[in-house]
Amino acid sequence: SILGTARGTAQKKVQQFLNNRFTEFVIGGVITLNFVLILLETDSRAWYPGRGLGTSSRWRADLEWVCLAIFGAELALRIFVDGMQFHRKMWNVLDAFIVAVGVTDLILSLAGIEMGSLGIIRVLRLCRLLRLLRVLRLFTVLKELRRLIQMMGGCFKTLFWSSVLLFLLMTIW
Repeated sequence: SILGTARGTAQKKVQQFLNNRFTEFVIGGVITLNFVLILLETDSRAWYPGRGLGTSSRWRADLEWVCLAIFGAELALRIFVDGMQFHRKMWNVLDAFIVAVGVTDLILSLAGIEMGSLGIIRVLRLCRLLRLLRVLRLFTVLKELRRLIQMMGGCFKTLFWSSVLLFLLMTIW
């Protein structure tokens, strides 16, 4: 049918868009920005315990919601492209869970429920840390970064055994 063909063509175009190097780079940038925002929030909560989001950190919360909207849009596009096969990819399932937790967090904060007041809310708050796992996705997106990490891993193994050998030689000598 014409409708099925149009949908298939649209899915292919969206898939090309999602797999485009520039799109992956932009999503990687948003993941990195979100990572930095989580670090800033965690640092702020450690330095000023009990203080909610003040006016100085309102921009941080707003940027987190923008990141969540971008993650949600990407998730919706992936669901459109993958259809019933969506759940077969680990990153898709992880992304869906992270976006669901983020949306729940947004709804509860808009409802005025303090995040630390309920036990289940604390669990959801901890689940937000799963967003940090999205940084690992950068390793699969950026080939150069993945190669660099692999090379560093190989160097650490060599450095470790060199240190052991030097320790043994210095101890015996």
